[in-house]
Amino acid sequence: MLLRVFLFCALLSHPVDKYLVNGEDGNECFKHETEDIFEWVVNNGGFLHDSLEIKTGIHGRGMFTKDKLPQGATLVRVPLDLVIHDEGHPCHTVEKLRDEIRLGKCSKYWPYIKFMDEVVIDLPNSWSKEELSMLEGLPPGNWQIHSDRMRDDCKDITDLDENDPIALRALFLYATRAGPEGMQPIFDIFNHGYNSTGHHTPDSADHFIFQTQQGIAAGEELFNQFRPGAGAGAGTVKQMTDYGYYPDGSPEIFRDYGFLEAPPTLWSFEQYGRTQRFIVEDEAGNVSWLPNTDPKEIAIHARAYLDGLVERGISCESNEEGQCKVGTGEDLHAHHVELASLYRRSFEAALRMAIAAGGG
Repeated sequence: MLLRVFLFCALLSHPVDKYLVNGEDGNECFKHETEDIFEWVVNNGGFLHDSLEIKTGIHGRGMFTKDKLPQGATLVRVPLDLVIHDEGHPCHTVEKLRDEIRLGKCSKYWPYIKFMDEVVIDLPNSWSKEELSMLEGLPPGNWQIHSDRMRDDCKDITDLDENDPIALRALFLYATRAGPEGMQPIFDIFNHGYNSTGHHTPDSADHFIFQTQQGIAAGEELFNQFRPGAGAGAGTVKQMTDYGYYPDGSPEIFRDYGFLEAPPTLWSFEQYGRTQRFIVEDEAGNVSWLPNTDPKEIAIHARAYLDGLVERGISCESNEEGQCKVGTGEDLHAHHVELASLYRRSFEAALRMAIAAGGG
């Protein structure tokens, strides 16, 4: 039987959000029969495939399948009533999420809020100024894009305050984990990847659905495509460029989410007022080129960019034995130092691959 069944569910005659008690301050407070995110979704009319389990893999916490799954299998069905969302501006959704976090156990969404409390935020916008200095000279820049948007777009329509740590937490959760419907329970457990799952909200429906796009082997992690990139395949990339768009690359993914994609990945950099783009297909250094680009020109610009990093003393090659000693000090989070070093090393390696492939 695919649906997760919990014995005590049969005893419930109403959804969880019908259980109200008075909070310590006298205000209404939701009483939840469970704090387990899976049970909470099912208790409120949702569906989860029996094979799903949350585990820690190479991408951190993610969603895995215990059994082999066929193409088109329904994995998740979550009622829209459990989604934290405001129909207006995205700023209002961030504001609503902040308010629900503040409510804590009294929130209607407490099992979801509690689950999100364990989410580690690694995007550079959450780093200190000293930590951001470790990314000097690297694309795409604008490392505080999310808080800048909140300050510029939300100040006149919400009371969100960039100096409020709960508001910033809500902002970063929204930026890194929101789906097309808002903050969607279960949806945000799936890590970024390609050609694994697809999701949609049926017309006039009151729930959203996750399904497999291909057969999945037992034990594999299930992914959700955050944004279209080179990993979506050459056909998708060509289709985007035919319409004048470019897929997001490693620089944007790292800035906006705080992780590095595995190849194939698109890399880009600005040099002499022009954006240069190329795709690193694999760890072996094979490079492919986007339509209407000149490999030789890209290689020459890549060489100039890399030489500039070396001359400024901010390249891995500038340090003894090629070590990426990007930062030291008591105020630097060790994991952020590791991420900055990995990103710098990966970008410089991509430039060298483009130089070799393009003859620069």
